[in-house]
Amino acid sequence: MAYPSRGAWLFCCSVLFCLAGWSSAWASDSTSDEWTFTVAPYLWAVGMNGDVGVAGIKTSVNDSFIDIMQDSDSVMAFMGDFSASKGPWSFFVSPTYAKLGVDDESIGPLTADITETITIIGFGTKYRLAEWSLADMPGGSPAWANQMFTFDLLAGGRYTHLKIELDFKRIGSQDKSKDWVDPFVGAVTQIGLTDKLSFRVRGDVGGFGVGSDVTLNGVGLLGYKVRPFGLDGTLAAGYRALYQDYTDGSGRNKFTWNMTLHGPVLGLAVKF
Repeated sequence: MAYPSRGAWLFCCSVLFCLAGWSSAWASDSTSDEWTFTVAPYLWAVGMNGDVGVAGIKTSVNDSFIDIMQDSDSVMAFMGDFSASKGPWSFFVSPTYAKLGVDDESIGPLTADITETITIIGFGTKYRLAEWSLADMPGGSPAWANQMFTFDLLAGGRYTHLKIELDFKRIGSQDKSKDWVDPFVGAVTQIGLTDKLSFRVRGDVGGFGVGSDVTLNGVGLLGYKVRPFGLDGTLAAGYRALYQDYTDGSGRNKFTWNMTLHGPVLGLAVKF
C-alpha cells in the first residue's frame, strides 16, 4: 500500500491533534430543539501531489494551484455543505466538483497532458458531544458568555467518481473512470474567538480497504459572522487537504489514484 507524502501526513496529523485537546456545515454555536438548516457554498483553489495511473501507465504529479492555473484552464473546485440540525444531531451532504488539468507531464520517455474530473459526495451524521461557554472555563470572563466551545463526533461515507485522461503527444490518449465509496469517522471542534470571529477545524479518516485503502481529510476555517439578507451567516476562509489512496486492477488494467488535493477555501454559510 502506498502512503501520502510527508506534508500530507503532517497536515492531517496536526488537524487531528487539534481535535484531541475537519467541516460539515457551520452550525449554530449551540444546540436547538427546532430544526435549523445551513447552506454553505465554497470555492477551493486546488493543487495536487501524488501518483496517478491508467492502464498500467503511472506518473507522479506535483503541481500547486498556481502551477495548474498557468498550465491549464481547469483550475477551480466547487464545494458545498448542506446540513439539517435538531438538538445534538445533524445530518449533512457535502458535494465537491473539480476539473483539474496539468500539461506536459513526463511519463518515462513520453509527455502527456493529464486531466482529472472529480465528483465527490460526502454524507453522514454528526453528534454534539460537548458544548460550553468560554465564560464557564477556568480563567473565563463574564464577557465571554456568548463565545462557545463545541466538540462533535461524525461518521458517514464519501462517494467518489473519478475520470482520468492521459493525452500523449502524437500517439493518442488513454482514459478511465472509476467509482467507489469510502466510510469515514472523525470529529469537528469550534471555538469562539470573539463575538464575531470563530475558528473551526475538522478531521476524518476512512477507506479502511472498503473503497480506498486509506483516506485522510482535514479542514481549518476562520469564520466571521455576517447578516446576509437578514439571516445568520458566516464568511469563512481557510485550507483543506484530502488524501485518497485507491488502487484497482493489475498489470495493463491497473488504475492508481494516490493523491493529495489541497489548497485554500473561501465560502459563505447561511443558516435559516
